[in-house]
Amino acid sequence: MNLMDSQNTKFGAETIGLTAAGIDREWKMKQDFLSPKYTTNWNDLPKAK
Repeated sequence: MNLMDSQNTKFGAETIGLTAAGIDREWKMKQDFLSPKYTTNWNDLPKAK
């Protein structure tokens, strides 16, 4: 925290911040055309009949 405080003092308030502090997004990613996650999710594997 001391490093963040010193950098914010040197370069201006809120130059460096914590990600957990949050960023309000006014947009949301459109997820209609996401590709299947064959390599990372067992439920997305194609099923042979």
